[in-house]
Amino acid sequence: YYYLTKPKISLEKLSMKNNKHISEIVKIFQDNDDLYTAHNLSKEVMKKIIDDQDCLHKIIEHNLLQPAFFNKKRHYPTMSLNVYKNELIDIVINIYPELPSGSKDVSFQSIHHHGNLMLSTIALSGPGYSSIIFEKKFSIRDKDQSYKMEAQENYQNELGKYTFCDTYQPHVVFYPKRISSTFALWSKNKKSRFDTIKVFIPNKLKKNLSVFLSKFGLKEKMQI
Repeated sequence: YYYLTKPKISLEKLSMKNNKHISEIVKIFQDNDDLYTAHNLSKEVMKKIIDDQDCLHKIIEHNLLQPAFFNKKRHYPTMSLNVYKNELIDIVINIYPELPSGSKDVSFQSIHHHGNLMLSTIALSGPGYSSIIFEKKFSIRDKDQSYKMEAQENYQNELGKYTFCDTYQPHVVFYPKRISSTFALWSKNKKSRFDTIKVFIPNKLKKNLSVFLSKFGLKEKMQI
């Protein structure tokens, strides 16, 4: 109610692009061609952000003042707060609800991986979710096309804990006992000469372009 009734504030003023912590992460990714190194160097900056209450409040305020925020559609049952996005990185806060039963052994997504995307996360609030991380080397049985997979780690996303999820790393995430959130930094696995062009392409057009390029075997080459 406070955010919806307070005097209007310029969204540009509330934008996180000029925040000192976000600017530091942006510079790290600009200066490092090895994006694995960039993720590792960003870890300490992410820890500064989750300890900066003023920064977190501005992120919340910026999102709640967006006219379309409450109508934003998601294809899985988490909420998200946008922090910053450019052609290399996407920073968000993900909010994971609990089930009414409090059950922690139900997954809210299938086993999946993130393709060529890399993810750094730090647990921001709540008890956190549990997850099973599987070995990247898995096989498909010819007889019934089922997957043979081995668990690499049973993971608990505890408060303040940093974790890195590599490209094509299969995993499954379970509902937390109580509502929890994570600060998440996404990037692809390598830079591309098409990066500066893609930033000017609307998201709706990117989806159609992605389908078109897939037909000609160019999607992976253009890092879409």
